[in-house]
Amino acid sequence: MHVLVGENAGLLNEVLVWLNEGLAVYVECQLFPEAKSYWDTTFAVSRDLGRLLPWDDVTTKSTGEYPVAQARVHYAQSYGLVSGLIRQYGVSKVAAYVQSFRVKFKNDDAPNLAAVYQDHFKTVFGFPWAKGLDVLKPASVTAK
Repeated sequence: MHVLVGENAGLLNEVLVWLNEGLAVYVECQLFPEAKSYWDTTFAVSRDLGRLLPWDDVTTKSTGEYPVAQARVHYAQSYGLVSGLIRQYGVSKVAAYVQSFRVKFKNDDAPNLAAVYQDHFKTVFGFPWAKGLDVLKPASVTAK
C-alpha cells in the first residue's frame, strides 16, 4: 500500500504520514477481521480516553518517532480517519486527496505538509478539515 500511495502522490513527494499509514492499516483490516477488530477497539479507546495525538504531529511524524503505545495510537487514529473518510465519501475521493499532494517532477521542494494538508483537504472534499474530523466521532454522535 505504501508503494501505491507513493506512486500516486509522485516519486519526489512526501505523503501525509497519517494518510499513508491509515491506508495501509485500512487494507490490512479488509483482509484480516481480527486486525479490524484490534484497530477499531484501539481507536475507540484512545478517542474516548482523550489520547489521540495532535494532527500536525500525526501528519509529519513517523510511527517510529513514538514510544510503542503512542505508535499504536498513531496507527489507529490514522486508520480511523481513513476508514471514516472512505465510508462517508468513497475511495475515489480519498484517492483524489492522495493525488492532491503530487508535485511536478522538476519541483525539488517537497511541500510543508503541516502547512498544506488542511488546504488540500478543503479543496478535495469541499469543506474544512475540522468538519472532516466528524467521521471520527462515535456513530451515535454523527447520525442525524
